[in-house]
Amino acid sequence: GGYLGDSKIIANYLVFNDGQGTGKRFYLGGGVVIPSKNTLTSDPFFLNDEEKEEHRHFSLSEGLYKSIFETQFFFKRNTNPVFIGGVFTITNPLVENKYGFKSGTIYDVALTGFTKETAWLKGALGGNVSIQKSTDSFWNGKTAPNSNSTILVLGIGSVWSIKHSGIAFNIKLPIFLKG
Repeated sequence: GGYLGDSKIIANYLVFNDGQGTGKRFYLGGGVVIPSKNTLTSDPFFLNDEEKEEHRHFSLSEGLYKSIFETQFFFKRNTNPVFIGGVFTITNPLVENKYGFKSGTIYDVALTGFTKETAWLKGALGGNVSIQKSTDSFWNGKTAPNSNSTILVLGIGSVWSIKHSGIAFNIKLPIFLKG
């Protein structure tokens, strides 16, 4: 299948930006997911009552072209948390893949915040919470039993500046609310 996952091409439009320093930033974006070849090639649930055969359950791609809509809104402030905001994304399959699979639509809301750089850590502390809802997926028109889900993800982490770039370390805890 290959070693790579899906590729995403997203174009963002900066609706407004209060400039360098404090203020609001608002983006609208859209794009497409281009699937990799590392995908499942048959229904792993045998939904059509076919004879069970050896197959793989792991893949890095659903093998689907998908559309992406994204909006981002962030505040930068002088007091902690200095950076807070969120992202709302909808990822929708365009067509069924050549193996008979069509994923559900994914709705994702993520909120995040970061502090100023702390002296003892020499980096900024951050936290995030996200909730992701996935609708039913289908294999050859039949509902995949593990597809409809809602996941809450809680996370903490830190970011360090290194010359003209940065490095981050995050720990996330997924909590399956449904599915």
